[in-house]
Amino acid sequence: MKLAVCVTPEQPCPPINYGGNEMQADILVRKLMGLGHSVDLYCAPGSTCPATRRIEPLTAGMRHEPQFAHHIEWLSKQSSVYDCVIDMTANHLCAQKQYQDTCPAMAIMTGDPNRRYPHDKIRNRVYVSPQLANHFGCDGWPILHNIVDFDPCSRPLGRGGGGYVLYLGTIRPGKGVHLAAKTCAWLGVKLIVAGPVQPRFRSYLDELQKWPCVEYIGPVNQTDKWKLLSDAGEFIYPVQWCDAGPLGVMEALLVGTPVVGIANGGICQDVQDGVNGFLVRKDAESPVSLLAADIILAHKLDRAVVRQSIIYSINPDLHSRAVVSLCERAMKETW
Repeated sequence: MKLAVCVTPEQPCPPINYGGNEMQADILVRKLMGLGHSVDLYCAPGSTCPATRRIEPLTAGMRHEPQFAHHIEWLSKQSSVYDCVIDMTANHLCAQKQYQDTCPAMAIMTGDPNRRYPHDKIRNRVYVSPQLANHFGCDGWPILHNIVDFDPCSRPLGRGGGGYVLYLGTIRPGKGVHLAAKTCAWLGVKLIVAGPVQPRFRSYLDELQKWPCVEYIGPVNQTDKWKLLSDAGEFIYPVQWCDAGPLGVMEALLVGTPVVGIANGGICQDVQDGVNGFLVRKDAESPVSLLAADIILAHKLDRAVVRQSIIYSINPDLHSRAVVSLCERAMKETW
């Protein structure tokens, strides 16, 4: 098939620092090409993903909105040459435009817990977790589990022993990083916080850094990311909203680091109490004390068992074949 993959043009594909959709798109494109498909990638300037062709905005200094408008303009002209468009953007405009009359599209729904975008206008939606589908009242719709590594089986088992709990991801209240800080202060252990922060959440980060246990190290590159995950004693994720399918959780499990968090959204499909971590009910009255107790328990889990629990779910070969099947379905029907 001749396919197009479209990602939000905010950072290169693959990302230089920690990034979600751009990393997944890079893996997917390479796997689809390995299956013999031609894949054009609509992406941000500076991308290095070895797609059949990369379509980037002409001016690297463009703001996000003109960059995306550039993609839409290109797609509207080129759509008839594609068998299917795989829309991995945030607002999924590609899966709403009129050019779908001549070109099928499928939309991989990776978030939007606060419903900022016109969800119901998006055709052929595919959710990255059953919990996200349920959040939108779409139980029974197609599910496509997220992926985090091109060759996960080659990723070595981490030893732990770094003497810290890790939070890795975007820094904002909805991620519950403040609860992670309170939990680690309760236990008297270091919390390393890594990831980007938007200007509007800078004051939130300032408050986090007032906790003596918190060490904020900013965004990290791919090499540093895996070392942080491998050396961490536990990964903490007390998310406050229905997070679609958190990649940091999967990455931690892949290197054998147990996960402790709040049962809210896609984390529930990957974390199994007593096997690879522990989850606190999202309506718990005292989440900090429960998270602290779970970190103590998680420290005793077998890291090899933790790793094995996630290997099948994040298999990129199964993922890419599932995407092909969904594209073939989108060519025949609309859901």
